[in-house]
Amino acid sequence: MAKTKLNHEVISMTGFGRADLRCAGVSIHVEIKSVNNRYQDLNLRLPREYSSSEPAVRERLASLTGRGRLDLQVSRELGTRNSALEIDQDRIIKIYKSYALLANRLKVSIDSTQALLAAVKRSENCSTESVAGVSQAEERALLRCVDLAIGDLMKARGREGAQ
Repeated sequence: MAKTKLNHEVISMTGFGRADLRCAGVSIHVEIKSVNNRYQDLNLRLPREYSSSEPAVRERLASLTGRGRLDLQVSRELGTRNSALEIDQDRIIKIYKSYALLANRLKVSIDSTQALLAAVKRSENCSTESVAGVSQAEERALLRCVDLAIGDLMKARGREGAQ
């Protein structure tokens, strides 16, 4: 078994760490597995919502050790706060009124139901939750969860190295 000396303490290259956090109705779960490898080999599996956070996560893992294979997996689960999608009703109403005003100016009839559906479909960010990305608070929670999992991994590697 390969071992690395860090801060006068022998630690193993092999270990496992995990952490869980909740942020604004979202559960974040991080698992890290490390094994001996001649080179540094980082493998990250993140949900697409966290793709912009990948460089920060990669940097945290890379600073962990100079070599070894590290597999990190992140899962993200939306809570069941309200199973129905929350929409920004005021924004939908403004878009609908714009459709109605345009129809009046063009002297064309407007089907209320179709106009309302079009307003919902065409509105951007009608959801009160960000669909395209995550909040800054959630991104901070992700990085904190990664740090906690790294801490758990380092404890496991320390225990393994002490044997």
